[in-house]
Amino acid sequence: SYGNTADATVTINPALAISPSSKTLAVNNTFTFSASGGVSAYTYSVFSGTGTINSSTGLYTAPASSGSATVRVTDSLGNTSDSSVTINPALVISPASKTLAVNNTFTFSAADGVSPYTYSVFSGTGTINSSTGLYTAPASSGSATVRVTDSLGNTSDASITINAALAISPSSKTLAVNNTFTFSATGGVSAYTYSVFAGTGTINSSTGLYTAPAS
Repeated sequence: SYGNTADATVTINPALAISPSSKTLAVNNTFTFSASGGVSAYTYSVFSGTGTINSSTGLYTAPASSGSATVRVTDSLGNTSDSSVTINPALVISPASKTLAVNNTFTFSAADGVSPYTYSVFSGTGTINSSTGLYTAPASSGSATVRVTDSLGNTSDASITINAALAISPSSKTLAVNNTFTFSATGGVSAYTYSVFAGTGTINSSTGLYTAPAS
């Protein structure tokens, strides 16, 4: 009442915010959320859905099954901020195994995990387009492992068997009219289909049994 004064200094922080506000993970992945603004200290929790989180560090561990969750940070004054989490199934490459002949090409595909995907030849020989998954087998037989890696470092592998070039046996044959002969095949990728490509006579498409014509 006599005009005496006393002052208090007030610091006004920005609103509490969790970062990022949304995140996509694959099953069993981990990610560390962070917070800014509000009034520290911060406490992290899984507000809804599944997974676990370290209450002080913000390290979230996704569950073993796909779904969704909401991660919440709470400051010392009770302010909150939420982040939505999408949990995808595990990364998978398709097919998981493939047989090719030398110099053949094949395009692998990937699903789930967290795109974009990067393809590589993890072991063995051959080459692959890192973005499209187009694999080119080498000029000699053997084996290889193709790997796809998603944006979070999850991986999935496919095993490749590379056979020798397809060959028919024998490569030439002389018969008399109406004779029969059974051709065989090796290499390539079975099953085999036989046909008369030019000229006359008939052949069993599955057994390779050729019947010469009457002239």
